[in-house]
Amino acid sequence: MSSAIEQKASLLKGLMSSLMSSDNDARTHAENSLKTEWVATQPQTLLGSLAFLVHQDTEPQARAFASVLLRRIAFQSAPGAEYKEDERTVWSIVGPAVQQAVKNELLGSLNDESDKGARHKLCDTIADISNGIDEGEWPELLPTLYGCAQNSNPLLRESAYRIFAWCSHLLTGQSVETINTAFIGAFQDADATVRLAALKAAVAYISEADDKQRSAVSAMVPQMLSVLEPLLRDNDEAGLVEALSALIDAAEEAPKLFRSVLGSLTTFATEIGKSEGLEDRTRQTALEVLVTLAEAAPGMCRKNAQFSQAIVPVCMQMLSSIDDDEDWYSASPNDDGDNEENCVFAEQSLDRLAIALGGKQLLPIAFNYIPQMLASSDWRQRHAALMAVSSIGEGCYKIMRAELQKILELIVPFFKDPHARVRYAVCNCVGQMSTDFSPALQEKHHALVLAGLIPVMDEAAVPRVQAHAAAAMVNFAEDVTRVVLEPYLDTLLERLFHMLTSQHQYVQEQAITTIATIADNAQSRFAKYYSTIMPMLLNVLAQATDVEHRLMRGKTMECATFIALAVGKDVFAPDIPRFVELLTASQQSVTEADDPQASYLQASWARLCRLMGAEFAPLLPVVMPALLTAARLQPDFAVLDLDEDAEANYAAEDGWEFAAVNGQQIGIKTTALEEKCTAVELLGSYARDLGAGFQTYAAEVLEVVVPLFKFYFHEGVRAAAAAA
Repeated sequence: MSSAIEQKASLLKGLMSSLMSSDNDARTHAENSLKTEWVATQPQTLLGSLAFLVHQDTEPQARAFASVLLRRIAFQSAPGAEYKEDERTVWSIVGPAVQQAVKNELLGSLNDESDKGARHKLCDTIADISNGIDEGEWPELLPTLYGCAQNSNPLLRESAYRIFAWCSHLLTGQSVETINTAFIGAFQDADATVRLAALKAAVAYISEADDKQRSAVSAMVPQMLSVLEPLLRDNDEAGLVEALSALIDAAEEAPKLFRSVLGSLTTFATEIGKSEGLEDRTRQTALEVLVTLAEAAPGMCRKNAQFSQAIVPVCMQMLSSIDDDEDWYSASPNDDGDNEENCVFAEQSLDRLAIALGGKQLLPIAFNYIPQMLASSDWRQRHAALMAVSSIGEGCYKIMRAELQKILELIVPFFKDPHARVRYAVCNCVGQMSTDFSPALQEKHHALVLAGLIPVMDEAAVPRVQAHAAAAMVNFAEDVTRVVLEPYLDTLLERLFHMLTSQHQYVQEQAITTIATIADNAQSRFAKYYSTIMPMLLNVLAQATDVEHRLMRGKTMECATFIALAVGKDVFAPDIPRFVELLTASQQSVTEADDPQASYLQASWARLCRLMGAEFAPLLPVVMPALLTAARLQPDFAVLDLDEDAEANYAAEDGWEFAAVNGQQIGIKTTALEEKCTAVELLGSYARDLGAGFQTYAAEVLEVVVPLFKFYFHEGVRAAAAAA
């Protein structure tokens, strides 16, 4: 490398220090300098200098950061590439000489790098460049990696398989003998990090390979599994989770490869699953391998007599791993901590297993345990049994439907269980079964179910149970006929109206939601209760104006509009002016993106439009601005390195979903997509309900909607646009 590059590299290193600065202003200035003074004007020098620093700098942190910058910049759009059709990148414009110099420095660094962190960054950069160039443009890479895989230095051996994991295309054209030679020895390597890297690389190869190639390397699978036992023996739970996670990927892509080892894998995974001394994540990941196999190859798993017999009792054991936390009794349902993660995971696993394997396979095994657990003196066992029944209903529908009376007679008595958590569980069970077995449950068993459920709605002393009983009533009422529900209206609404006086806001919110569902079912029969409930709802909208009550206000406007549609325009007419005034005030109060009122407002205005018809047209100027803004929303994206913590800044609870793509994490915020979809659906609803009254906004709406026919991020948005 010339002295000129060394001088430029020295200047660039100074800029890199500012790029890593904790001072926002200094970092912003450095980012601008990088873009304008390097990327835009001297990309050849920039890539050459970064590669020089990757290999030659004396500081590990600088070498690592140079690797990160190199991979980020190399495949950015080239300076002057202003159109999407222009596919030029910085890498493509620097010319073959610079490209070769960069590749040479990277391979030199691959041989020389001694710092583990910097080496990992280097491997990621090599993988990115290999994936970003055409096949055959880096002929030295594959022989170099084979050499590293056979090197006496474990750092080099790990690096080879780390790169193979992200560049599986390098192997897919190789012979079976070459693949077996490359991997089987590595699965027995003396170094655990090499074994793990080899396992990940093998999974990547299997995922990329075609059926013929997979079949040819199927004998390699037992050796792949041999990586697991030493990790467990050495108490390396982090490594074990990584290995099991890799197997989950393989199970999704090529489940039949596991046929010959299904028995041993089932034994190993279930032993981990029931080992309470291990971390929850380890236990869950082990069972996830088996659940994924069941979903990907249900026939294979059904034919293995051991499979269901082994995994179901472990799930039942996990279901009972729940603590009797005093805070649970008064805490909001949304405030449950991590202490119940195993329980939730077991519920979801049983649900997925039942759907995948079917009731004929799973139900007899589950009911080997459920009756004795229900008879246990330990409330955790009774709780687990009820949660199991609710979890398997959908997948075991055909068999359980035929025995529905017996099953309900088995669980309904637990509405009177002495332990509140068990009463909560039976509410959950009946609510889920009301959905899974509708309408048969409502039509044939309403007396049995409601005789147990309705009294629990009086449990003011245990608000969590009281609210959950009302939530179960929503499930029941959604698919019950008016004829069946009508005899219960008085007693139901008496309790729900009383719940509105609870000191716990979440109880009030649930009562409001349940009243809305019942009104939607009862229709004109709800007029009897209108004069009692509507003043209360309007008072909530008028008085509960602080931030803490935003969700309650949203649920209240939803309830009021469902009641209005149920009783009809004539009954609601005297309250329309005040309701419109309150709804308008709520609309104007929404200033934050996460205000839960926003979605409720959109839907409530639409229901009001359906009720008022042409008389609603003067209100469009209040409604349309926010709706059009939502319809114009563009999805938020994030692109992160694989080793970056996505959850730190892009939480799943905020709607972010990430997937690994070509050595990076690509994230999209799905909540914005759902909001956009709903907005487009409502635009169509207004157009249909108002007809000519919507003409003022027709042109603007068409400008928004027509381009969405090609909105490829979300099928629902495209469908809503077409319908509108």
